This record gives sequence, C-alpha cells and structure tokens, in this order.
Amino acid sequence: MASTRDTRVSDDLTAIPRQGDIESRCWRLSAAATLPAMTLAKLEAIIRSAWSKDTSDDPDEWTESNSAGGQCGVTAMVLYQLFGGVLLVSDVFRDGTRVETHHWNRLASGLEIDLTREQFRRGETFGEPRIIDPATSREPKPDSLRRVQLLSSRVAEALGNQAMNRPESS
Repeated sequence: MASTRDTRVSDDLTAIPRQGDIESRCWRLSAAATLPAMTLAKLEAIIRSAWSKDTSDDPDEWTESNSAGGQCGVTAMVLYQLFGGVLLVSDVFRDGTRVETHHWNRLASGLEIDLTREQFRRGETFGEPRIIDPATSREPKPDSLRRVQLLSSRVAEALGNQAMNRPESS
C-alpha cells in the first residue's frame, strides 16, 4: 500500500515529549554539550544548507535545484544521531516498479521527520515503512559512513559544536 505523508516539519523542539532527559543527551563533546534551543524549521534549514554533491548517495544526479536528491540516508542518520528514535525505510515505486528505497525518522514521541521527500518529483509512491537498526543493517553504498560523517560535521559546525554522537541509551 502506498502512502502519502507531509514532508515539511516546523514543530518546536521544546514541544516534543522527551523520554528521560533526551535534550541534554542529544549532542556530546568530550564533556557534555546540549543541542541549542531552536525550532525544527531552523534545524531543517541548517541540514539543507549542509547538503551537497559530496553528501548525496547519487552524486551524478544531484543538482542544486533538487538538493534533497540522494540525501535521505545521510539526513536520517544525522537526525538519528541527534534525537534517537528509529530509522524508517520504504521501497519507492515509479509506474508500479520498485526503483529505490527512501529513509526518514520517527522520534520516540511518534513524530515522523522526512526532510528529503521532495526529491521524488515523478509521481513516485511509497511502500509500507519498515524500521531498520543502523547498528545491524548493511550499508547500501561503500561510502555511506564517509557521507554521514561529512554531513554530521557540517551540521555540528553550523550549530557551534565540534562533534555529534548518537544519544546514549537510558
């Protein structure tokens, strides 16, 4: 069954119900650092400005006019590093044929964040989402880790931090 979801998120980060004290565990340096208070719209703008051909899963097809192209996996991982939750993946279909997969996030609150859905502009539909565990799933491309690290470092720099790590478990 195909789904159609809204792709833009502009909720205030302070409105997201937190499990434990997740806000203070989202960003880590050597000691403890916290994610600056901001809206998801502001975080979205930071992430979008960090996208480039170098962070795209499909650099030969990436363009500034479709900057979300090939960014779903790395963007979902950066958001996972920030907020935890789960990673979702779905098959993408065009004219009934599976053409690729798409990744996005579901936070512990149940809020789904998909900053890259607009890359699909040719009538694509999406299969049912599956939850994946980044610790055990196989990498789709050999350079995935490099691209995640690159995007993560750009986002951290824009936020005035030097490193991002996945939140510690409660």
